[in-house]
Amino acid sequence: IIEQGYSYILGNQSSVAFFLLFSILVKIISIDGLIPVRAMSLTLNLAAIYGTCYYALALAQKLHPGKYARLHKLLIVLGILTFPASFFYVNFYADALLVFFVTSAVYYAFDKNYILAFALAGLASATKFTGIAAVLTCLFIVAVQEKKYNLLKFAGYAALGASGLILYMMYLGANFKNPLSYIQAQQAWGRNSSFFAISLVNELRTVVDDLQNSTVSKSFEFARILNVVVAAGALILGVIAVRKRQFWLLILILVSIGVPLLSGSFGSIMRYALVPLPALLAYFVPMITPSKKNTIIFTGVVCVSFIIEVILYLYFIKGSVFIA
Repeated sequence: IIEQGYSYILGNQSSVAFFLLFSILVKIISIDGLIPVRAMSLTLNLAAIYGTCYYALALAQKLHPGKYARLHKLLIVLGILTFPASFFYVNFYADALLVFFVTSAVYYAFDKNYILAFALAGLASATKFTGIAAVLTCLFIVAVQEKKYNLLKFAGYAALGASGLILYMMYLGANFKNPLSYIQAQQAWGRNSSFFAISLVNELRTVVDDLQNSTVSKSFEFARILNVVVAAGALILGVIAVRKRQFWLLILILVSIGVPLLSGSFGSIMRYALVPLPALLAYFVPMITPSKKNTIIFTGVVCVSFIIEVILYLYFIKGSVFIA
């Protein structure tokens, strides 16, 4: 995209499936390719993930004032970096940038700096379609925090948050006469429409059948099992969030993970889960009681997660598309 621009052919795999912002930023900081593009994309992603860790820690402190220990800070940062799909942060993808915009937008929404929150949400929606998770989550936070709010101002926040997606659709309409071509392009990349809960049950049945019949490779099956575990874990955390009346977390989970299935595949669940991960860690980790026992337990969890991340990355660089 950086070197050749966008292309779109109906029914074929097309680059319009990938949103504008990441490519634009890489092109700018690489001085239009004068500096190696891959090196600059890595630099951008590393800066974004540093920012994500910063805002995740700040969000945890805001959500749990006075209940925030050194163990919590360490677990939040390690959780972000060692999640099984976190290797996408150091690849030529926009995930790190998206997660940064979503996490920082949620933080500023809780900080009641709404203009900045929705400006960041707008950048998120210009990075990937799942950036709308930031828009809807921040709108809910505003509605809860502001008992009396101006409907016109609320609509303005929504428009600012969705501005990235709207501008991209206008670009596609002007250049390819189809503002929704990015959705059709997703389908051409092998993405199938499905409903989250039904998809989870069907995927679990398929995994069990494949294990019994040994119809696929062990590496493929390993990734599929992890996708089911992550999806089930997301549903469980969503239920817990509801019980604790943290509906903003439920919205973030459902939009980040559930909505992409409308134009995505179940095989990308772990990658979708990167979006709500920092906010989930910021809310749940400070609930852990700092103790020697818990330190040992969660250090073990982080180590296992990192080992899984390394294994998945090795599968990925060998061409496994089920975790892409």
